[in-house]
Amino acid sequence: MHREFSPMNAAELMDRVVDVYKKSFGKQIAFAAIVYAVAFFGVVFLTIALAVFLGGIMGVMGGAGLFVFGDTGFVVIIGLLLAIIPVILVWQAFSSSGHILLSKQAFYGHKVKLDFAGIFNVFLCVFSVLVAQIILSVPFVAAALGTVFVFVYAGFADFPVLRTIGFFVAVFVVSGAFLVYSNIFSLSVAVAVFERRYFFGAIGRGWLLVKPEFWRILGIRLLWWFVALAFSLSAQGVFAIITLLWDLIDAFIPVGFLLSDSYIFLLTTYVGPALVSLAVAPLSGIMEAVLYFNRRIKTEGLDLEIRLEKLS
Repeated sequence: MHREFSPMNAAELMDRVVDVYKKSFGKQIAFAAIVYAVAFFGVVFLTIALAVFLGGIMGVMGGAGLFVFGDTGFVVIIGLLLAIIPVILVWQAFSSSGHILLSKQAFYGHKVKLDFAGIFNVFLCVFSVLVAQIILSVPFVAAALGTVFVFVYAGFADFPVLRTIGFFVAVFVVSGAFLVYSNIFSLSVAVAVFERRYFFGAIGRGWLLVKPEFWRILGIRLLWWFVALAFSLSAQGVFAIITLLWDLIDAFIPVGFLLSDSYIFLLTTYVGPALVSLAVAPLSGIMEAVLYFNRRIKTEGLDLEIRLEKLS
């Protein structure tokens, strides 16, 4: 039996995620850089344009006596937030689509290449699924906020210390509950990409794949999240050590003429963290793709389809 496409246990699955990451590393980083650059300049442009537009509208309405609020800044900020949320969803949908498709190429053993036509073909599917996830999360978030409010303010209104402790306990419990709840959606984006399903259809199909191994998948996702977090923190620590060593060296040996302190600050504060963000960006998409393939190999014979495709 070909182990390459056989069902994987947790350790093998983690190894396979790393393997897929290595095989598609260059293209994954290049795509993440493109997406981040476009999103950054798009948000900056949108923020400036909307700030000018909303500020002008509020100024005209205020001059005509039609606007009753004294401070237009609040309205401008709310308008910006409402406008930027769809932009964030578009960015997330495009980013997830690209990273998952690149992961498929590496998993199948194909030559990894950026396929923007394929990304645009599945973009609307992924965007619709993200919107559906938000819709399904609204009742949970509302109930969670209500629980925190009642637990903290109604239960310990007259005890500041207990209220503070209660707040952190409530936030911790609610965060854990939401993490468990969100596991329902853990394969819905992969389903949208690979099966071209929309909205709640993709979420329902993803739930059918997740349900038989719900807690196992949750544990794997948590473990991978800690791995990614450890990698990110370790990289950030390296840049902090570089800054410390530079300061120590410069204190005893004047090496400022080799490289200005401002360049070191720029490297360790902006350039370094940006590179770390690019390196971490593909990880969630790769994990979701590999989890999806593993579930279908276990339950639907996807390994046979992959082998037939490779033979053809």
